Amino acid sequence: MATDGGSLEGEATRKILLDTGERLFAIRGVVSTSIRSVNDAAGVGAASVHYHFGSKAHLLRAILMRRGDVVVAAIEERARALLAQPEPPSVLDVVRATYDAHCQLIQEEPEGGGYWEQIIGQLNLADDPLIPDLFGQLTKQLIKVLLRCYPQVKPAILRQYWFIASFSLINLLGVYVNRSRDEKGQGAKVTPEFAQGVLEFVATGLEGALRSHIRGLAP
Repeated sequence: MATDGGSLEGEATRKILLDTGERLFAIRGVVSTSIRSVNDAAGVGAASVHYHFGSKAHLLRAILMRRGDVVVAAIEERARALLAQPEPPSVLDVVRATYDAHCQLIQEEPEGGGYWEQIIGQLNLADDPLIPDLFGQLTKQLIKVLLRCYPQVKPAILRQYWFIASFSLINLLGVYVNRSRDEKGQGAKVTPEFAQGVLEFVATGLEGALRSHIRGLAP
């Protein structure tokens, strides 16, 4: 019984560290947040992060994977459906497949989901290797879907434009939730009006860039 109790206590401490690290990484920045500050804010022992995760890098990875696995799985399911449908999908379809998964995370987890999106935005901007670890295979699948929209565009070019589009999408969500937090730190849920605006903004920008690229290919 003591073992079971210790295991449950360990899981509770681990969750506190994940939640606290997620909040601090989002608000203060990944680079500016130390292991000590996470332990102190979590109200646990000075060696807790090292004991449960081994390092700051492993804590960060665990934070990303905790929510990221669900988000990636949801987008992959939509991407497979778009690849399987007879007619070519639209750019809006691709953006929506990605947006819906991220938006659902924030709707279900207004606080933690918003923090997670902010961390992803930071790491994207820093070109952190954790991003391809988390999204690399998914990105390849989404590029295949975009090739159905614009088969005349090379995959490398699609990848460049998709990076800009997905980065914009994630950052718009993160900034929206962060700026709408109340005094308790709770982010506002994404409204249908905001959702539609983000979808149209990102999809229109991506499609415009691809069409401009194709015009540049014309003799």
